[in-house]
Amino acid sequence: MPLSPMPSAPKGSESTASAYASAAQSYNTVGPRPPFNPLPACPNPIKWDVEGRIAELQAIIDSPETKEGQKINLQAAINLYHEKKLPAIAV
Repeated sequence: MPLSPMPSAPKGSESTASAYASAAQSYNTVGPRPPFNPLPACPNPIKWDVEGRIAELQAIIDSPETKEGQKINLQAAINLYHEKKLPAIAV
């Protein structure tokens, strides 16, 4: 079945198009934008008690109830604190 040609635009479509164009321009005439200055997500910085956390992890390692596999993981976490890789900044 052959495609039929598209009908021509009805009269008055130019005025409709110009009305849309002028409406779009009115949105753009608000004025200059202020400089972008975002506020921090957390206005009061979080204070990490790294030494306290290391002591807490060491106490868990020293506990006789802690399994050997957990002790290895806890020691790895302590090493990350000493290397200053923890606490990491969330992005």
